[in-house]
Amino acid sequence: MPEIKRRTWGKNGWAWYYTWKENGKWKSIQSKNKDDIKNQVQQIESRLQNFTHKDILPLFNASNEYFNVEQQNKIKEQDIHIGHLLDEKSMYQNHIETLGNIDLKKIDTIWLREFIKEKQKTLKTPYIKKIFHVFKKIYATNIKKGYAKSSPFIAEHFWEKRRSKYKRPKIDFNVWSFSKIQELISYVETKEVQMIFKLCTETACRPSESRVASRKNFMLLANNPYYKITNSLDRYKNIKSTKTENGVRDVSIGVDFKDEVVAYMNTLPKEQDYLFLNKRGNFIDLKRMTDELNKALAIMKNKYNLDPFVNRKTYMFRHWTASKWAYDGVFDNAMDLTETLGDSDTNFVYKTYIKAYKKNHNNHKISSYKDKNNKWSKPLDNSL
Repeated sequence: MPEIKRRTWGKNGWAWYYTWKENGKWKSIQSKNKDDIKNQVQQIESRLQNFTHKDILPLFNASNEYFNVEQQNKIKEQDIHIGHLLDEKSMYQNHIETLGNIDLKKIDTIWLREFIKEKQKTLKTPYIKKIFHVFKKIYATNIKKGYAKSSPFIAEHFWEKRRSKYKRPKIDFNVWSFSKIQELISYVETKEVQMIFKLCTETACRPSESRVASRKNFMLLANNPYYKITNSLDRYKNIKSTKTENGVRDVSIGVDFKDEVVAYMNTLPKEQDYLFLNKRGNFIDLKRMTDELNKALAIMKNKYNLDPFVNRKTYMFRHWTASKWAYDGVFDNAMDLTETLGDSDTNFVYKTYIKAYKKNHNNHKISSYKDKNNKWSKPLDNSL
């Protein structure tokens, strides 16, 4: 531990103090609380040891590297959309650039706590986290160049990871049966949105994966027809890769649904490859899907007093199918279901679907064991 000294002045004046050299200048801190100054010194030493670059690291240099080099390259490679870059630039210009051309070497946990505290006076936490994330990526340009060893931008140090209070209710399949799902979709206003929801129900794919469906994704001539999921849409309606690495997958479809798809394809111009487009030839808006679904749900509410069983309503068909597969025993292994859903979190899939809906009371192996060994009707054997 660096040396912390006690200094006195006058008759009663005293404090603990610490001095260090940074960028060729001597600096010092002092406090009457020794534990407080110890914590500050640890932060200072950790920060100084983190850098291999002797000169200052200006914010504006790092931001220029991030926005004009790294992000521009990603746009060229179509890894991100221009809209995403504009969102980040707006946050930077309004909340980070205003700090001036500060030396990034000054940033440590204490500095960041003060930065966040100041932002909390006018901004809500979710937006502050977005600013924090942009700042983190700007800072990281120095790590990539080898100027710094690690980053102080560790979210867990500033925000507790809260567990969601919302507990997803189990679906009652006696109420929300397949016929009710079918009826709900029938109340959706337009045929193309109906088909998107039917595809989500048939395959448990994500709405972003069904909206981008094309003729070539449907393997209708296979012995067992299937839907080949290869891409998804981002919020700007640009085609991108699937949400997870497991997202590229084949999911079988039934004969009835195959016939529905063929009939729908026959209504489209032969040169139209993507199946679900609006009148302008663009992909269907998520807002339009939500609006049409809300109207259909209102009809179901009025007719049966039924409420949706998920918060993200356009996801209800994916969730219903995944739950029904687990409930019916189509999948009793979380890894297999995770793969079919194109998910990456087997533990989440196990808790949400397999564990929640597995019907152990129907396990024939357990029932047979009890029939053989638990003979309650057999007279008691009182012999020693």
